[in-house]
Amino acid sequence: MAGQYFFKVDDKFLPLSGGTVSGNTYFSANLSADTLNLVNVPNNDNALTQILARNSVNGDVEYRDVSSMVPDSDLGNVLFVATTGNDSTATKGDIHKPYRNLYAAKSGATSGDTVYVFPGIWTYDNTDAAGNPYNGNMDTLVNLWKDGVSYYFSPNSKIIFYNQTITGENMHLFISPNTATTVQSCSVYGELEWEGSSIGANTSNGSTGFHTISGFYQNAYRFSAKVKSLVSKSSGILCAGMCGYTGSTDGYFKLDADLIEVDYQGGQSGNGGAVGVQCDGKFITTINVKEIRSSFHAFYLRSDSYNEGNRFVANVDYMYANSFAILQRHSIGEEFIFNINNGTFGSCLLRNESITTGTTTINGNFKTITNTTFPIFNLNANQPNTLVFNGTIKPDNTSGNGRRIFQTNSGNQKVIANCNILYESDLTTTSRIFEINNGDVTFDGIIDGNFSGPIARVISGGKLTIKNSEINSSFTGGTLFSNTNTTNSKVIVKDSKIILNNSVSDLYDGQYLNTYILNSNIKNEGSSSVFTNTTSNGLLQIQNSSLVCTSGTTINISGSAPLTVTNVTTNTPINATSISGTLTELTELDIE
Repeated sequence: MAGQYFFKVDDKFLPLSGGTVSGNTYFSANLSADTLNLVNVPNNDNALTQILARNSVNGDVEYRDVSSMVPDSDLGNVLFVATTGNDSTATKGDIHKPYRNLYAAKSGATSGDTVYVFPGIWTYDNTDAAGNPYNGNMDTLVNLWKDGVSYYFSPNSKIIFYNQTITGENMHLFISPNTATTVQSCSVYGELEWEGSSIGANTSNGSTGFHTISGFYQNAYRFSAKVKSLVSKSSGILCAGMCGYTGSTDGYFKLDADLIEVDYQGGQSGNGGAVGVQCDGKFITTINVKEIRSSFHAFYLRSDSYNEGNRFVANVDYMYANSFAILQRHSIGEEFIFNINNGTFGSCLLRNESITTGTTTINGNFKTITNTTFPIFNLNANQPNTLVFNGTIKPDNTSGNGRRIFQTNSGNQKVIANCNILYESDLTTTSRIFEINNGDVTFDGIIDGNFSGPIARVISGGKLTIKNSEINSSFTGGTLFSNTNTTNSKVIVKDSKIILNNSVSDLYDGQYLNTYILNSNIKNEGSSSVFTNTTSNGLLQIQNSSLVCTSGTTINISGSAPLTVTNVTTNTPINATSISGTLTELTELDIE
């Protein structure tokens, strides 16, 4: 059925556009119906603007001319935009006199107004071939931000940006103001489809985007948008946040979308991420999207100062990122939460850098798609950070040494991982699973599949805790833990089971490692020793645990490093220069 339709609910005139309504339909507030049936529907008159109305006598749903049913005052705060409109004759509140251009409707709107956009395509061409008509006019001819104004985009309404690198100015559909003396707000809802691209040599000019920020902010702003899709072929799509903000009022940015996609094809260099946040101070960013796809980063977060209060929440059904899924560069905040049901990525799932600080929580199930050597979690920031990860990781390398999962390069990095790591590809991973350089990592979960490298190297005062875990390699050659420098580090294994198979090298080199094994079972299905130490540095304490190896010696400490055992069972004799405690040898001991 063609035309535009409205329902009046609680003295408000609400638009209903497109689609098919079937089955039982209910409207909240004053309008309700057990079953809404379309019967004896006449052809609508395209010369009129009509709505569907129910005949109270016979129950039929009929087309009726809106002007004959709704007083003009009910549309007094609505400005209509249509491809057939005329800016010179357009009148606010008159559905028969729509505007042609969005920026003209913006100019005519005041706080409290709604700009209603009918189906159609609005194209902004700022290329050299078009004469760069929007250079110098971005705020008046492109930027739709206006305080207190809402925009409704009907289904099948689309905005297309074409821009030119080098000569073209950056163009964005919404630019939040930074010099306002009061808190400003703007909102978008409906089914907008936005698309942007630029042509020319790769530069930082000529970008296209849905929303961006401008300079340092004197006051907070609040932006809420619900759209169908945001698609860019050249650069990041949106940037939220407030730079340099020190005020006490919260600002926020909220976006709901079916699709956010960056399919880089050329032109503007596309640095940053599909979703960007550059923020200082009290600000909350919320992204709810069914699918986000990016040929570079999916999320790019950064800050300029140490102001507190920045929070970020993303709820995503599916994510694809060819490079970093989440890049935190100078990202300062209280809390960053990523709920991603399923995701694939190329480089890192998370990389943090420089002065990044705060708590980042990632919940979801992820799979790698490239053979890069980047760690999946690459934590490099020099400020205190906590990463909480809950989910599943499936490295899928097909060549090389495979993927390192967690890498900390600073003592300020703390990791709490409740997850499963499943090496399911044909490639046997020989990289270390944990590379802990002066960080603190706690792991609770399962590590299983084709890996044959060390479980962890813990150096420079780092700490690894493995608890409530099962680690089982289906390949030969795996080892436990090591420390390759002279600064004592710590490993704790409790309430866990580890099964490896190595007949070439010992599973554990205890020099400069203080290792504590509690309520755990460790088995080597090969012939090498389980625990060794040839130096006087390092401490091995084992309590209420079992050690098994096919042959050889479960514990072989030829140096003077101390060994303490309490209620420990083993299937082989042990060799230790300095031992205290009790140890029981059970030759038939095994671990299922």
